[in-house]
Amino acid sequence: MRQMNNGHAHQLAQGQVAQRSSYNMEATSNGPIQSLSLDGAQVASVSDKTYTTTDHIELTLYRPQGSAGTAVFSNFVFMPLP
Repeated sequence: MRQMNNGHAHQLAQGQVAQRSSYNMEATSNGPIQSLSLDGAQVASVSDKTYTTTDHIELTLYRPQGSAGTAVFSNFVFMPLP
């Protein structure tokens, strides 16, 4: 999880998941609280009062072996919280 501020990335959390054919991913931003869940289980959560707004979501793939990775999004929904 990263926060972009004036073009500079600030790393909030990072991790890895096992290779699978699919995951259901949910990213939530609620004021200073950012969280990520895979298949209904929360895998990361951070709170930083410096960052209170979100204007985009980004997924980065990293393959240490140097081979190309792929990601396919289906049924993507962006739903602003009230």
